[in-house]
Amino acid sequence: MRYTYEFKKKAVELYRQGKWIDAPNDIINLKNFHDMIVRWHHLEESNTSDCLKHYGTNKKWSPEEKYELVARVIAGDTIIINAS
Repeated sequence: MRYTYEFKKKAVELYRQGKWIDAPNDIINLKNFHDMIVRWHHLEESNTSDCLKHYGTNKKWSPEEKYELVARVIAGDTIIINAS
C-alpha cells in the first residue's frame, strides 16, 4: 500500500511524540506497520522530509518518441534522457 506524504508526515510527528497513528483498516500486522513508521522517522532524520514524497511515475513514451530514440542510437548519437 502506498501512503500519502501527509499521512507519513503525521505518522512520524506522532511517533516523535511517543504516539502511534491509527493504522488503516487493511493493516494485518501492526508490528510491521509500526516498524515502517520507525523507518520513515530514520529516513527523515538522516535526509529531509522530502524523502517521504512520491515522485510521479515513469514517462510514457509514444511510438514516435521510441522510434526517434532508436534511430538516434543506431545513428551513433549519445542519448541523454530527461524523463521528467
